[in-house]
Amino acid sequence: MVDKPVGAIGRAINREKRVKEEEAVRVIGEHVAGYLQGGADKEAEDIELGKEVGLDLEVIGLRWKVARKKAKSKAEVVEEASASSKNSSAQ
Repeated sequence: MVDKPVGAIGRAINREKRVKEEEAVRVIGEHVAGYLQGGADKEAEDIELGKEVGLDLEVIGLRWKVARKKAKSKAEVVEEASASSKNSSAQ
């Protein structure tokens, strides 16, 4: 018995799987980029997508963890600048 598809059909199946994985990675990247621009947190959706195509779910979770950390840092910088601006105006 053969564990992996072989021949032309096997190559077509492998190519289709690779295309689905690449598309999922692209979509997840867009979701993360959108979040960093103030968009919605779509981690749960991305985890489901990753499950469907067989991606490493830990990597998806880590991408979102980094994105949240960046967003928090960005928000803190904006908040700090806003507070500094208010203090300057009050004087």
